[in-house]
Amino acid sequence: MRTGNLMTVGTLWFGLLSFVCMAAGPVADAPALALLTTAEAVRTLGEAEDFTEHPVRLRGVVLLPPGPGANSFVLADDTAGIYIEADASLCAGLERGAVAEIRGRVVRRGFAPFVMAESVSVQGTGVIPPPAEVDFEDLLTGRHDAQWVGISGTVRRVEAGGVMELAADGGRLLVQCSRAEAARIPVDAEVRVIGIVFYQFSRSGQMIRPLLSVPDGQAIEITIAPPLEIPLKRIDRLLSFSADGSFGHRVKVRGVVTHQLPGEALWLEDDGQAVRVKLDDSRIYVPGEAVEVAGFVRLGGYSPEMEDVQVTRLAFGAPSSPILLDSPAAAPDHDAGLVTLRGRLIEKTRDPQGARLILSSHDHDFPALLNPADAKGAFIDAWEVGSQMEITGICAVSRLRQKLYPGTVEPTEFELIMRSPADMVVLESPPWWDAERRAWALAALALTLGMVASATAWATRRRLRQAAAARRQSESEFAAILAERNRIAREIHDTLAQGLGAILLQHEMLKDHLPAGSEAETHLIEANEITRSALAEARESIWNMRSQAIEDNGLGGALAGILDQLTDNNGIRGTCEISGEIFPLPPMVENNLLRIGQEAITNAVKHASAKHIDVSLDYSPDRLTLRVQDDGRGFDPAAVDLKDRHFGLAGMRERADELGAHLRLESSPDKGTGLTLDLPLRDRK
Repeated sequence: MRTGNLMTVGTLWFGLLSFVCMAAGPVADAPALALLTTAEAVRTLGEAEDFTEHPVRLRGVVLLPPGPGANSFVLADDTAGIYIEADASLCAGLERGAVAEIRGRVVRRGFAPFVMAESVSVQGTGVIPPPAEVDFEDLLTGRHDAQWVGISGTVRRVEAGGVMELAADGGRLLVQCSRAEAARIPVDAEVRVIGIVFYQFSRSGQMIRPLLSVPDGQAIEITIAPPLEIPLKRIDRLLSFSADGSFGHRVKVRGVVTHQLPGEALWLEDDGQAVRVKLDDSRIYVPGEAVEVAGFVRLGGYSPEMEDVQVTRLAFGAPSSPILLDSPAAAPDHDAGLVTLRGRLIEKTRDPQGARLILSSHDHDFPALLNPADAKGAFIDAWEVGSQMEITGICAVSRLRQKLYPGTVEPTEFELIMRSPADMVVLESPPWWDAERRAWALAALALTLGMVASATAWATRRRLRQAAAARRQSESEFAAILAERNRIAREIHDTLAQGLGAILLQHEMLKDHLPAGSEAETHLIEANEITRSALAEARESIWNMRSQAIEDNGLGGALAGILDQLTDNNGIRGTCEISGEIFPLPPMVENNLLRIGQEAITNAVKHASAKHIDVSLDYSPDRLTLRVQDDGRGFDPAAVDLKDRHFGLAGMRERADELGAHLRLESSPDKGTGLTLDLPLRDRK
C-alpha cells in the first residue's frame, strides 16, 4: 500500500516537472564536472566555497597501506599525497610501495578533501618518493595533510603503545610508530622522523594540532644518542650561560619537597634555591622528602621549571623551614621558594577555584591562594578583614615589568600558594571600630544629614510658597486699593476740579462787569486766588491718588512726568535719566518708589529754592537705584525732627523700610540736597 502511494506521488511530481520544463522551453544540459587526475588538483579544489563531488582518476604509489580490516590508505603521485577511503574488499592486498590506479569522487568531510574510491587496481611496484623537510611552524600552517615529510627533534617521552612526543623547533609533536620502533628509541635522543602528517580537528573542521604517522618498516634515525649519564645541576644554574649550548637535554636536580599539587606540580628546595617541577604522575610526595628529579628544563614565568621528569625517592626528613621576609619587596628573590610574610587582611573571596586572600604590608598588596579542596572549611569565615596575619606559602612571580631591551627584568607582582589552612595564622584581630563599621557609621550619618537637609529644604520651600502667596495676596489687595484710588481721583477730577474750573471762568467773566478798583473787584480777585489754590490742591491730590501714570508710562516715565509738572513755568530746570535694562516690578514696589521720588522732587521745588533738579533711575540685575539731586540751599539733616512731617522725610523712610531698601540723605546748608535709595532685587528675580 505504501509503495503504491509513493509511486503515485512520484508520478505526479514527474508530470509536474515535465509540464514546467515544456512551458519553459528547452533546458541546456548541466556542464559535466571536470575529471581530476592529480592529487594536487583534489587538494586545490578543497579551497572552493562551492565544493562539489568531482570525478577522480589518480595513479601513484602507496605510502601508507591499510591495516588489517582497514579501509583507508595514503597515495602519492608526482604532485602531492592524498588520503583515500574505499571498501575493505578494494583495499585487500595493497602494500606499501605498490603502484595503484584509483577511480572515484572527491569528498570533503572533516578537515581536508579526500577521495572516495570506487575502484582500485594494482599496476606494479614503484619507488617511495623522498620526503619534504619541514619544521614545526610549517606543520602549523595545516597545508601538509596526508603529505610525506621529514622532521628533526628531541625525544621527550616514549609510551609503550608506540607513541612518542617530539620537541621540535619549540613545539611538541606526537609521533605514532610501531611498538618495536618506540621501544628502540631512548628518551633525550635527537632523531629524524619520516612519516605522513595528519591533523586533529574540531567538529567545525578547525585544526587542533598535527600528528606524524610512521609506516611500518620506516626506521626512525637517531642522529645524536643521549648522554650515557644525565648531568647533575644546581637549581640556581639550570638556565645559566653555557658555551656548549646543552639546554634542551635532560638534567638532574636534587632537593627537598616543600609542596605538591598531586598530578600537577611539585616544588623542591636545595640550599636556599627552589624550582617548580611539572608533574604528570599521581604519586604523593611528603614535605621534607629528599628526591632526585631527571627531566627537561623549560622557560617559566620568571624562574626555570622542569617538565617530562622522572622522580626518584632518596630519603625522608623533616620539612624545610620557610624564610621569614621583612617586606613583600623581597619575595620575588625567592620565586618557587617557601616564604613567610606578615600583613593585614584587606579582602577575601571564595569560589570554585579556591580561596583568594589579599593582604597588605609596607604599602604593597599581594594575593594568597588556597586550593579548592582546602578552601571549603568554615575557618575562612573566621579570618576577619582587618586582622594582622602571618602567612606561609610558595612564592610565585605572576607579572614582570615590560622591557624591550636586554638586561635584568624586574618582577612587579607575585602570589603566595598556601599549602593548607594552617599556613594562615591570625596575629591580631581587627579593632571593633574598624573601617567597615566606620563606613556604616558614615553612611548612617550621611543618611541622617540627607534627611535633615531634605526636611529643611521642604520647610524652606513651604515658607517660600507661603511668602509668595502672601505677596500675591498683598499685591492683589494693593492693586484693588490703587483701582479704588483711581476711581476716586476720576470722580474728584470730573466733579470738584471741573467745578472749580467753572467757578474761575465765571469769576473772570464777572470781573469784566465790575468797576476797576472797587471793593467788589478786590473780593473777586481774592476769591479767584482761593479758587486757584483749591484747584491746584485738588489736582495734586488727584496726582497723588492715581497710579495711571505708572501704568501708562512706567516708573521712569511717571517720575519724568512729575518732574515736568512741578518744574514747569517756575524757572527750575529738571532732567530725568534712566539707565540699564528696564524691567517691571510689583505694583506696590513701583508705587512706593514713585511716591518717594515725588516727595523728594516736591521738597526740592517747595523748600530748597533749587535752580536745577537731577533725577536718575538705574536698573541692574540685582538692584534698583533712585537718585534725586538739587542745587538748592540745603539743610542740616541732624537738625531735622523726623516727627516733623514738613519735609516728608519720615514718610520716605517708612516707605523705604517697607521695601527693604536703603535710604541715604546727604545735605548741608548752601550745598544742595541729594537723596539716594538703593533697592536690592535678589528676592524679586
